[in-house]
Amino acid sequence: MAGLTRFIGRREYFGSILYDREKADYIPFDHDATEIFDLSEKKNPEQIFQALADRVRQKNFETFLQLCQSIDILDSKGRFNGTFIARDWSREGHLSAPLRVHFSCTKLCNFRCKHCFSSSGEAYSDELTTQEVKKLIDELANLGCFELSFGGGEPLLRPDLPSLITHANLRGVSIRISTNAAAATKEIVKSLKGLKIRSFKISMEGASEKVYDYVRGKSGSFRKTLRGIKNIKELGVPIYLQMVFMKPNASELPALIRLAEKIKAEKILLESVMPSGRAAQNPQLLLDVEEINRLWDAALKIQKNTHIRIEIPLYVPFRSGNNLLFEGFGCKCGTLVCHVDPRGTVAPTGFLKDILPSGSLREKSLKQIWDSGPSMAQFRHFEGNDQCKACNYFSSCRGGCRARALLLDNNINLPDGACALTHPVRV
Repeated sequence: MAGLTRFIGRREYFGSILYDREKADYIPFDHDATEIFDLSEKKNPEQIFQALADRVRQKNFETFLQLCQSIDILDSKGRFNGTFIARDWSREGHLSAPLRVHFSCTKLCNFRCKHCFSSSGEAYSDELTTQEVKKLIDELANLGCFELSFGGGEPLLRPDLPSLITHANLRGVSIRISTNAAAATKEIVKSLKGLKIRSFKISMEGASEKVYDYVRGKSGSFRKTLRGIKNIKELGVPIYLQMVFMKPNASELPALIRLAEKIKAEKILLESVMPSGRAAQNPQLLLDVEEINRLWDAALKIQKNTHIRIEIPLYVPFRSGNNLLFEGFGCKCGTLVCHVDPRGTVAPTGFLKDILPSGSLREKSLKQIWDSGPSMAQFRHFEGNDQCKACNYFSSCRGGCRARALLLDNNINLPDGACALTHPVRV
């Protein structure tokens, strides 16, 4: 954070969004709040209220000031503690830029997992160069997108990763890494020391040696991964464990909890396999809607007996407050986040990168693709369906995961294929 403003804002069609570099989080504000920030540079609180008195109640105004001062957005004199990016903003009803970019920085991987959505293994011959990735990082910073997740393939196998993270640190872009940890040798981890990394998300598709090695398809993988986790812990960075549930590991949740407690992971992320990449060629791995929801329910019950936080990002119906940042039917893909593949192809989600690409960074800027890419536009203007629109959860869920609807039911406008409310589940 040295030399970087803690709060940096960008103007949006509804007002603005501030990014808190200390908390690594975005805070949305309406037009009135944004105007308060603007006016605070030249006016005191009393003068600001007089300028807004026709539409803001004094008690609400005072409460807002106190709240902003309590989290240091405003100083003791009511002046804005941040800065706004000086550029035009979107007036088209969608965010001017994503909140986070998921970047599969290489297809190279030390495993050949049957469920891999990106079919990783050998690297592409024409993956984005160091300079091309740094150009992307520069654009993210200039757009006010301060969250970049490195995935793969296996990102730790990319030789220039330390250089890329260093550049992101200088530009104030927060970095998270998704890894299998088996590639986290002492040498690789040493190259990351001193760099600012928000978290390591470690994929654990088995919490026992037998299941883990079966899923990875290579004997000794589990032990190698545990050694890698031990090495990563030397960095003092929060560790999350992620399990993608499928037929072979559906009984591994209790063991995963024990493992997380043993290595002192901060939380567990649970997902279910989708028929994308290699998983599409291995349908025997897939769980039906009943099996998926039974696992989610079991996880919620186990949460009561462990201090490890359990999150289910794609639990349906969605209850994410971030869904309020976009309108209509759809999910956060293409509205709040997007995916960039190793060769620079941008898509709303990595699960549909080959089916619904939106453009290439080698031909257009991320901003151009975000604003006018064909699949980006599609993800903001879904027709939807009557079942979801009539649901009590629609205002927060918006229909659930669009990739799962397309991959499981061959129709991107249908309800999420894992939704127990719209898909019959036996009691």
